[in-house]
This record gives sequence, C-alpha cells and structure tokens, in this order.
Amino acid sequence: ESLKVLDTPAQRQFDEITKLACMIFKVPIALVSLVDKDRQWFKSVQGLDTDHTDRKSSFCAWTLLPEHPEVLVVPNALEDVRFSGNALVTGPPDIRFYAGAPLIGSNKMRFGSLCIIDRVAKTFDAESCMMLANLAEMVVRELEKDLQLSKQHEMSVQLEQENTQLLRAIDAFSEGIVLVNVTGVDWPIEFINDAWETLTGFQKSSLGTGFWQFFEVPLMEVENVKTQYTEAIKEHQSFELTVQFTDAAGKKHWITLQMRCANSENFDAYMPMVGIPAILESKPSNNFATYYFATLSADQAVSP
Repeated sequence: ESLKVLDTPAQRQFDEITKLACMIFKVPIALVSLVDKDRQWFKSVQGLDTDHTDRKSSFCAWTLLPEHPEVLVVPNALEDVRFSGNALVTGPPDIRFYAGAPLIGSNKMRFGSLCIIDRVAKTFDAESCMMLANLAEMVVRELEKDLQLSKQHEMSVQLEQENTQLLRAIDAFSEGIVLVNVTGVDWPIEFINDAWETLTGFQKSSLGTGFWQFFEVPLMEVENVKTQYTEAIKEHQSFELTVQFTDAAGKKHWITLQMRCANSENFDAYMPMVGIPAILESKPSNNFATYYFATLSADQAVSP
C-alpha cells in the first residue's frame, strides 16, 4: 500500500524486466509480486493468466520472513515440506522450480519479490541468484521512481507543466543502464532503461542488436582494449570502457561506461545486501551466459 501501485494497470518498464528474466533464466513464468495483507498481487506477470493469488499459497511471502533478506530457491517444490501440499504445486500452475529475490525499498521495507517459476524441477547456482537479485533491484528503482513522481503530483497537481518538467528531469538525471550478454563476440543488448534513451538517444528498438555495432574504440587501441576487457570478463571483474558512437545526426560522441558483472556483483554500492543460500553451488553452469551492466552517468548526456 505504501507504494500506491496495488491494482494499477500494467506498465512497460516492469514487463520488460519480467520478459528479460524469462529469457535469461529460460523459464516460462516471471512475476513482480507485491505482498499485501491477504494476497499477493502481480504488478507484472509473464506466463500466467491471473494478477493475484491469496497470501496463504504465496511462495513470495516467504521472502519476507528471514531477518536478513535472502533469495529464496526451491529446486523442486514436491520435495520441499513447506510447499509440497501447496495448491499452486498440486494443481495449476503446477509449480516445481521457484526462485524469488526480495524487493527491498530504500527504507529497508520488503515489498514482495521478483520471482521466476518453472513447471519442471531445476537447479540454481549462486551466480544466478545474484543475477536475479540485480534484476530485483531494477524493479525497486522503477517502483520508487513512480512513488516519488506520485508524491510530487499530489503536492503540485495544478502545475501540470512543472510536473512534466520534473518527469524529464528525473529521467535526465537518472543513470543510463543497458544489459549486455558478453558471452559471445557481438555482445547483444538485452535491456535498455528509459534514462539510457534520454542520455544517448538510443532507442529500445536496438534490443537484440550487438553492442559493437553501435560503439567502437580507437583503431590503434582495439587489440589492447579487447585484451583488457576479455581478461576482466573472464574473472567477472568490473572495468571502465571508453567508446565512441555516432548519433542519428551523424555526430560522433565519446562516453565512458562503468561495466559491472551482473552475475557476481551488486548492481551498485547503494543496493541493499541480499543473501545467497549457502547450500547453492558457487560455480555457474556452463550453459548460463555472462551478463554485464553498462552504466552511463547523467553528466555524460549527449546533446542533440
């Protein structure tokens, strides 16, 4: 209730994150689940035809229980005494695998979870947990951004023009974020947030296109830069990447991106700590891709 989003219409920014979660983890179901007094309500849902369930049968409610926030992983619900008799396990949607990362607000309150679900049992490693926790952090930032806009609107409802300027200002001074799959050569772009569009002029139609189709490094430095980032990616280390791109008007721009491994590092220093179950394998499976967040600070906004 504090977020003022219960029973509100679906919004693109949340649906983009749940679709991304389905793609990354190869699952049919992903939810942004907000837990209310008597129910869990889905702000975004992929793979189900309902927008809520009762709290009693909620898996996501369990992410609210530990004293210290932790990703909840259920490899096979039929073999877990907490869930084996759950109506969502014994009947549709026939949950077997579940993983949920808590949504933790700036005030440390837990709103619910970003969860992924499959109808077959599966394993989940520590790096996958970190990736899910990072996606959950992206959800929280969108939730709290909307809350701040709502508060401003209540304070200045008659000043429509000022509110429009506020919205643009928030976008312009937010961090631009893209998620790239660095497993291959081209680095396909899997996610672009609104601030990235505002700062660079790139559109979400770029999704799926290779990062290196848009960006380049100086020709004389290609091999050196490639060696440096290849070594960093191998060790899942953060690194800085200075690249050039050409905007729609043909003008060239240099920007410096902060690259952080989404599989093994927190989104940034402000992200609340989320625990990873100690029983999980720390070594990732060979078929799980490596993803990096590329972030661009607002002071590098590209002038049209």
